Amino acid sequence: MLRFYDKYDIQAAIQKLETWLPQNFTTENFFPIVKYAWQNSKESLQAMSGKIFYENAKDLACHRDFGKLEPEFITAVVRAGIVARSEAERYMLPKLDLT
Repeated sequence: MLRFYDKYDIQAAIQKLETWLPQNFTTENFFPIVKYAWQNSKESLQAMSGKIFYENAKDLACHRDFGKLEPEFITAVVRAGIVARSEAERYMLPKLDLT
């Protein structure tokens, strides 16, 4: 739907869907959102794609649709996943050894 709204420049609908996406972004709708995010330079969706990829790398990288993505999107998603991992590790507290 986003591609249709974007093609015909229906800004109200684009804004509504882009607001809806963050709460509803899952591994099930990962691939179309990745394509949309990188084709349209949507940085917040790109960052969220990286986070979801980091959290579900094994399932997503082994999915048949992963290989169907354009090579530049695959590279970008993996890089965004590395950034998401770095950010996650920055905010993790070290585990205490109480033994």
